[in-house]
Amino acid sequence: MTKINDMTDEEKLEKKREYHREYMKNRRATDEVFANKERALNKAHKKICMKLIQNFKKKLYIKEKSRENGKYKAKYV
Repeated sequence: MTKINDMTDEEKLEKKREYHREYMKNRRATDEVFANKERALNKAHKKICMKLIQNFKKKLYIKEKSRENGKYKAKYV
């Protein structure tokens, strides 16, 4: 095991991340209130993201149809 003073910044960061992953895994397993709260927040965030993605896809579809319509008009008008 290396000492903290001998570690690089990346190694220190990875060690901190590993510790935090284990801590959160244990907390979710033992604290049901925290786990439910976190699940609800994740569900709400995912709902917002999906709505944004759908709006973005609609805009792309409309833009593409408009482009095709413009080509059609230029060809036959």
